[in-house]
Amino acid sequence: MIAITVAVLYLMISVISHKWEITWVVWIVYCFYRIFTEYIYKKY
Repeated sequence: MIAITVAVLYLMISVISHKWEITWVVWIVYCFYRIFTEYIYKKY
């Protein structure tokens, strides 16, 4: 749940400010990775 919130927050900030820094992209990818792994662990 926290990973989803952080990913959405970073995405909104980058869209509003029109700035795409590499660290923001890395954090967004990391957050979606965490969401995916949590889904896999809950499924099994």
